[in-house]
Amino acid sequence: MIRRLTSSARRALQMLADDPRGFPETVLVAHGITDDLLRMLIRAGFVRGQIETVEVDQDGGSVEVIRLMITEAGRQALERDPKRRRP
Repeated sequence: MIRRLTSSARRALQMLADDPRGFPETVLVAHGITDDLLRMLIRAGFVRGQIETVEVDQDGGSVEVIRLMITEAGRQALERDPKRRRP
């Protein structure tokens, strides 16, 4: 159970809240969000993942990526957080 969001958790949730489609895991990692933090947010029920198949070339080559999205519980945690970014 997460009692208080760290600045990194808050930043990750805010990024995910800003785009309803979520982001591929690799994009979040490129922004400095660690795999450990993402796993913690998933276990807490704040983030969910969905596997997508993405075509990478004209010959039908494809890769599977994990797209992460904020859950309602994640939105609520962000709303309750006193340090969250306000519009």
